[in-house]
Amino acid sequence: MTIERRSFHPCIVLHHPLVKGSVLACMLTGAGGVSADTDKTLQLVARYEQLHDSNLFRLSSTLPASTLGGRPWSDTIRIGSAGLLLDKSYSLQRIELNASLVNYKYQNYDYLNFTALNYAAAWHWSITPRLRGTLQATQRQNSNSFSDTQDVTQRNVRTDSVLRAQGEYDMGAAVKLFGSVDQFRLRNEELLAQDRGFKVQSVAGGVRYVLPSGSQLSYRLRKGHGEYSEEATVTTTPLPTTFNNTEHELTARWVATGKTTLYARVAHVSRQYPGFAGSDFSGPVGGLRLSWQPTAKLRLDATADRDWRSYQTQYSSYASGNRFTLTPSWQATAHTSLRMHLEQYDEDYGGAIDRANFPFDRADTTRSASLGLDWRPRDSITLGFWLKTEKRVSNYSGFDFKNNSANFSAQISY
Repeated sequence: MTIERRSFHPCIVLHHPLVKGSVLACMLTGAGGVSADTDKTLQLVARYEQLHDSNLFRLSSTLPASTLGGRPWSDTIRIGSAGLLLDKSYSLQRIELNASLVNYKYQNYDYLNFTALNYAAAWHWSITPRLRGTLQATQRQNSNSFSDTQDVTQRNVRTDSVLRAQGEYDMGAAVKLFGSVDQFRLRNEELLAQDRGFKVQSVAGGVRYVLPSGSQLSYRLRKGHGEYSEEATVTTTPLPTTFNNTEHELTARWVATGKTTLYARVAHVSRQYPGFAGSDFSGPVGGLRLSWQPTAKLRLDATADRDWRSYQTQYSSYASGNRFTLTPSWQATAHTSLRMHLEQYDEDYGGAIDRANFPFDRADTTRSASLGLDWRPRDSITLGFWLKTEKRVSNYSGFDFKNNSANFSAQISY
């Protein structure tokens, strides 16, 4: 289960082409990012959140009300957390640490209770102003989404971790060379065939052209090799144990005006499973994001993205999706902000392992809308409230669902 979380605080986004979407190393203390507008080198942060979800297990509306043995489909989750923030510079070097313990307690289904350890640590090193880079280590723990597993009998916590070393050299004339070596690891508490645990190691390199206006254009080539740590079969057919990945990526950032910025990413990904050619997939990915701020208080972000991911079941080996979002926000006062988020995600599944019993491919459309309010009565205190509604329709029976949720949070930093 993924507990939906919204926050106006920034988070580090570590994109990796081998996993679904991006690894969000938001350095959480709970539901929101740990952040405060202050110059303090060290901060302590405490947070409490209460979330009510009307359909915790994302069950289809076609199922009888007695599906869970007469127990409610809804639940209230109480989330308490404590964490610290460290941001310290030494000459050309800078150290950042954001770590937290997050405790999740479920009112109706307490076997899902768990405590997560989340952290993001980074050393931004610099030998000269022209030669610099970053060493990073991040970890995030969360429950696997019931919208994928539909297994309501047990808890299944996943741990995403990233180790990365990257460097950049400024050649002058607005040209920069960059490269990285990284390792991404996914661990599931219990076997999850659709998204099995694995470890992948990658190397990447590229070139970036940066203009004085802030606009930039870059190209990157990434190659990776991965190994699954969880063995599984589908209808007695063994699943791949290793894979190779190649990605060519072109990204651009265009500062059109002082109020409008456009981000673009165009890439081609290819994944091969040695000995399992039927599970291979390749294709274009990428996205566009428009950020427009007509006034100091109003902002609008719009995105369109396409992605691929591994999804190994009887009816699929992979899935590709298109996501569209619209996020208007209003900074009503210096201490109060209002935000809306609209999203549609269309996902198609392909590469059926058991085509005889699944003659046509699964296709889903998920739509959601949420509205949130943040109030900061003091710089060290933030209160938040969110309402969200979500609905998925599918051409496969039993995969549709709808749910509503409400979320209240309170955070204090010192």
